[in-house]
Amino acid sequence: MDYTNRAKVYNIYRKADYRLTNKIIELLSLEKNSIIADIGAGTGNYSIEIRNQGYNVIAIEPSRQMIEECVDKKLVYINSPAEYIALDDNTIDGAIIINAIHHFKDIYSSLREIRRIIKSGMLLIFTFDPKICSKLWLYEYWPYSRMYLNKFYMDINELKDIVSQICETKVEEIAFDIPIDFEDTFSSALWGRPDLLLENERRLTMSLFNFMKPAQVKEGVEKLRKDLTLGIWQKIYSFSKCTIL
Repeated sequence: MDYTNRAKVYNIYRKADYRLTNKIIELLSLEKNSIIADIGAGTGNYSIEIRNQGYNVIAIEPSRQMIEECVDKKLVYINSPAEYIALDDNTIDGAIIINAIHHFKDIYSSLREIRRIIKSGMLLIFTFDPKICSKLWLYEYWPYSRMYLNKFYMDINELKDIVSQICETKVEEIAFDIPIDFEDTFSSALWGRPDLLLENERRLTMSLFNFMKPAQVKEGVEKLRKDLTLGIWQKIYSFSKCTIL
């Protein structure tokens, strides 16, 4: 995926939500000053927020364009993919993957690498449950996006089995309800704010829309704009909700 244009507007629309940040810290249950690796950190928004709460964070990101757009030049970055992390064995106390595991080229190699660099702490993965999200209203407006889900997102139970096998540990699944005012506006986070999906720049930050052809995106945008104007969306979908793992 070409991150050149996406990276330039990423920080505007993909801010770290404080509720998710706090949940991550709670679940990791690490002492302050512990070393946390943020795998697939992007422009580092979650890395920065977690670091600001007293942790040492190493951001792992393969895209040079995303790294260059980080607003905090003091954030420690390693420019490498998840499949090969340039850190020694047993270097970190815990690791997080925030809405990024679907970008990994080889999930098995990536998990082996993460296991290699973790001392004894937790790996926390924040991702979509494709079975739930495929029922969300936005997939009615952009039906081609279901192909994206099927191609890049693994069934949650299958993912849990793989993590358990490679990391040799029990895997716990925790549901996280996305509030309507969630600050990190990825596609499913806009379940109650459809008007924001009409914004070209905001859609640019979402891999879902980068996957589709421009004509497919335009068709859904025009239909959504029409339905919002006529009140059709409000009548049918105003009580939709999305849950993320």
